Amino acid sequence: MEVDGQGGEGGGDAAEKAIQDSVRAYERRMRAYAKAYKALVWQRDELRQFLTAMAPFLSSGDSEADSILTLTVMGRKVCIMRKTIGRLGHNHPLMTRFSTTPPCFANRQVRQVPADHFMMIVEFARRISTMPHSQVISPPLVEEGDKRHFVEDIEMYSLKYQPYCHLPAADGHEFIAKSAE
Repeated sequence: MEVDGQGGEGGGDAAEKAIQDSVRAYERRMRAYAKAYKALVWQRDELRQFLTAMAPFLSSGDSEADSILTLTVMGRKVCIMRKTIGRLGHNHPLMTRFSTTPPCFANRQVRQVPADHFMMIVEFARRISTMPHSQVISPPLVEEGDKRHFVEDIEMYSLKYQPYCHLPAADGHEFIAKSAE
């Protein structure tokens, strides 16, 4: 039996080295996790600052207009803010489809219109209602084979598959084009 640790079984050095390697690997992982955590905290703080700065632009001050309307379309949820399609009018078919207050559809699901068609219709309505005046708004692009079906779907919601243009008010002071006279 060796007393000074020299010779003997020789396994003590290997075990000590394995423990040190494990501790070093653990410390490396902890540093990596700490670095990732700090990056996430930084991202959270940056996002919080951005949302604070953008809040006046995103909220209208009217909690009803800022409410989120949700509808299930063939198993997929479609969400939109009430104010986004509010300019279409309270009784517009898209508004009544999403709305939970009368007039509204009793069933909160869309079964006949494919989900991608319905989302394109909602996006087109959103662009119509939010784009500035004098802006031409093109209808969604669809595959030629789907166009006939899409036109039927979009007309079901009182929209036309054609470009829209909100013209300025006809108060006599604004002209789209002046004649030579």
